[in-house]
Amino acid sequence: MNLFVYYKFLPSEFPCILKSVESLQRQLQEEFSLVTCGLLKRPHPDETGHHTWMETYTLDNLDVERIKSRLDQLAQEEKLPSPRRNEIFINV
Repeated sequence: MNLFVYYKFLPSEFPCILKSVESLQRQLQEEFSLVTCGLLKRPHPDETGHHTWMETYTLDNLDVERIKSRLDQLAQEEKLPSPRRNEIFINV
């Protein structure tokens, strides 16, 4: 199972957002050692000049609701942009 979390922000926020995401993912992996984290971005800003980033999490055989709850909590603590949109995909 894969969890994808995406959000937008202004280019000037890049350094702070990157630092916050790295901290969030490091903390999540310390608490849930089987979670695999990733970070993607669209190659170009959107029509309003915002960057779109997507955090990726592989959650095979883990308590998804518990991880999502902790992820939301960490995102608030790290002051990451909102809204944060979550989508879950499963293997075919």
